[in-house]
Amino acid sequence: MQSQMAVQVTSQGLSMGGEVLPLYSGTVHYWRHAATDWERLLDGVLGMGFRYLETYVPWNVHQIEPGNHDFGQIDPSKDIGAFLRLCQAKGLYVLVRPGPHINAELPFLGYPARVLEIPEVQALTSTGAPAAMPFLVTPFVAPSYASERFYTEVATYFDAVAPVLKEYLYPAGPIVAIQSDNEMSFVFRTRCYDLDYNPESIGLYQQLLERKYGNIEALNKAYSVAKPYASFAEVDPPRSFQAETRRDLPYYLDWAEYQEFYIEYGIGRVRDMLEERGLTGVPYFHNYPVMYASSPFRTATLEKVVDIAGIDAYPIPSQYQELKRGVNYTSTLSRLPFIPEFGAGIWAWYRPLSPKQQLFTTLIPFMHGIKGINYYMLADRDRWLACPLRSDGTPRDEYYTIYENWNATLARLEWHKLTVERKALLLTPRSYDLVRHVALEGTFAFQWLLGFYGPLPGELFASESTIGERDAVQRRMPAWLTAMQTGMDALGVAYGLTDSDIDSAKLASYPAVLVPTFDWLDAELMEKLLEYVRGGGRLICGPRWPQTTLEGVTQPEWALDLPPVAKTAGRVNLGVADQAGNGLWLEDTDLWSEVQPGEGGEYQLTPDSEASFVKRVSLGKGEIVLISGAFPEPGHFENPTDAYRQWAPWLGSLLENAGVASLWNCDNPAVDVSVLSSEGRRVVCVANPTADKQQGKLKISGVKSWSYVDIRGESSEKTATSFPWLESNNVPGEPLENGELSLSLDPWTITLWEVK
Repeated sequence: MQSQMAVQVTSQGLSMGGEVLPLYSGTVHYWRHAATDWERLLDGVLGMGFRYLETYVPWNVHQIEPGNHDFGQIDPSKDIGAFLRLCQAKGLYVLVRPGPHINAELPFLGYPARVLEIPEVQALTSTGAPAAMPFLVTPFVAPSYASERFYTEVATYFDAVAPVLKEYLYPAGPIVAIQSDNEMSFVFRTRCYDLDYNPESIGLYQQLLERKYGNIEALNKAYSVAKPYASFAEVDPPRSFQAETRRDLPYYLDWAEYQEFYIEYGIGRVRDMLEERGLTGVPYFHNYPVMYASSPFRTATLEKVVDIAGIDAYPIPSQYQELKRGVNYTSTLSRLPFIPEFGAGIWAWYRPLSPKQQLFTTLIPFMHGIKGINYYMLADRDRWLACPLRSDGTPRDEYYTIYENWNATLARLEWHKLTVERKALLLTPRSYDLVRHVALEGTFAFQWLLGFYGPLPGELFASESTIGERDAVQRRMPAWLTAMQTGMDALGVAYGLTDSDIDSAKLASYPAVLVPTFDWLDAELMEKLLEYVRGGGRLICGPRWPQTTLEGVTQPEWALDLPPVAKTAGRVNLGVADQAGNGLWLEDTDLWSEVQPGEGGEYQLTPDSEASFVKRVSLGKGEIVLISGAFPEPGHFENPTDAYRQWAPWLGSLLENAGVASLWNCDNPAVDVSVLSSEGRRVVCVANPTADKQQGKLKISGVKSWSYVDIRGESSEKTATSFPWLESNNVPGEPLENGELSLSLDPWTITLWEVK
């Protein structure tokens, strides 16, 4: 597909005419501005240093009635052709997003109201009710992306808009990429037992089952049902989590896999419809409406449907860790790590970020590996405010300068060529992630509405059932991953995040892989991990040794004879509690050697007793290291980060044995660091992701000299006027003779250093 495109996707940006241009873009909605203001708006976009512009092409804005559309014949502001010609004249490349869903805070999210009123078009909940969307602009019923009538209606718009856009495809015109639909096909409703129970969706689900199992006898065997199904048409999807044993899981996991398929099916149908109408030769992309793409979102398989699968992010400063995690995952797995929507300004019912906060959040994704970004929005409009441009195109200086100077810095440092240095890999088994998705006691129709009710913990909705197993995977897996992330952050170990879709070649490039394991593991990942270890990799896993697959089939190389367990302890303390009382312990721990309980009957371990709960097994050229205890959930601690940091000394010794050393060391645990490099160049990003000033000393492995990168502008005059809201104009660090950097960081800041 890529080889036949006039525009090709690379890991550094879009390649056009032999040149790779980094994908740094911003949004302007042509129809929301007077046509007479377009030129001033585009000049403002160029003035900030952008080479790309993004815009929706909304269905319900252009449609007057079915078969009758206004593309400038009546309202000049709707003349998308004139807008694209002006972009081309200004030298701007364009990303277009023709829907059918666009959101954009429009009534009905861009769908015509009449389409959503058609009963067979409507998505249904597990109770059979239409999926009402209490959207803040205009309530409506979500459409079903399994409905053929829905695609028939979409075709009437695509028949009209595709010929208009086709004229402006690169190289003849400025359009270099197209988005296939918007923010997946569930319209923000991603809980497992919420959507879509439309009859056509259930039929699509049954077809998927038939393709997977081939015949109904195979399905009956997998489901171990008391009353066998006579045909796939009899299989009704689950409407709540009722699993009692592991044998019940395939029924629920198949529904979760269908939901992943449903998203990709809808996005693929939309792309096919646009390409059938001549919109070819340029890459297609899609944006997940989350910062971290866990089930039902699946980056690797979506990038077989479109060319780029990105995430959306509208972070506030306190969401630093969540954005870091999502960007890390995307940059580890995606073809071109891209954020199709990144908050610049905000919708009218939220409080805008201050310029200082906006600068901080803008730098976070670049610090952690993003290679492409689209700022949503660059210009004010109805229901959106605090953008770098006012609605008439005049600059709002305190925000405008952020993008002007940051884009100049990106160009000066050739940031698109830099790659985050990472040695370890933290891998989430997809089968466990599916269990997390299906094992819900309750549901919440709108995942994104949780923000209105405060940062509710994910385990609030997770079932506590172990389904007859030793562990409740859906609760213990997230805790295990959190402990490993926090430990590596505290150690200064650079690591990537991924899931089991990662290919074997990329997996083999990491000297150490950390993966949660329980009593079973899916067969495909089992073999992938064994191949990795046999080739010389070091695998750190736990809390259990997975000897069988989900179906109970024994994998011989995993079924190794471990020595007998000396004792299983319900709670083993790993260290002394800090001043806040945040001690760390392991739960339900297998001890390989006799450990005597301390005062009060609790077991207390010190770092020199690692062998009591860690077991090493050699295999081929590599080694498997089992940590035989489960970590408590974050909700057990008043300050989970401080508690989990106590795991760092134990983890450090395990990683050192695997050949993974700390990349950086700082005496202030509040400071975060990343190192990016390319062809001998290295850039260090140092973040203070807190509301308090932070100081400390930083040492980077191999670094002897530090050169501060002032992103506020090169001239002293510009430095003094560009960011007047900064608390200090002083350089936020001082290189020391021993190669260390003495830090003094204002709240919510990220500083850059070129190092040698």
